Amino acid sequence: MVSTSILKPSGTSFGWCINQYVGCAHGCKYCYGMYMLHRDYDEWREARAKDDVIENLEKDNSQVAEKQYSRRGHHAQLSH
Repeated sequence: MVSTSILKPSGTSFGWCINQYVGCAHGCKYCYGMYMLHRDYDEWREARAKDDVIENLEKDNSQVAEKQYSRRGHHAQLSH
């Protein structure tokens, strides 16, 4: 499976989460994740690690660092 971003905004006070897998072995019948990714139930139940996790995590990390740096710089300019 070709991976995309590994770091995702969490929407919590933690700020970010790492999502290195596709699928979920829990198999909850009410889960909407498989529908969002257009997977059938059996395929979704086979949780698999994404390809190129380390490379994509490094890329994501550098992009997050750049965004946070530019936000801090913007905030510092506004506060003067």
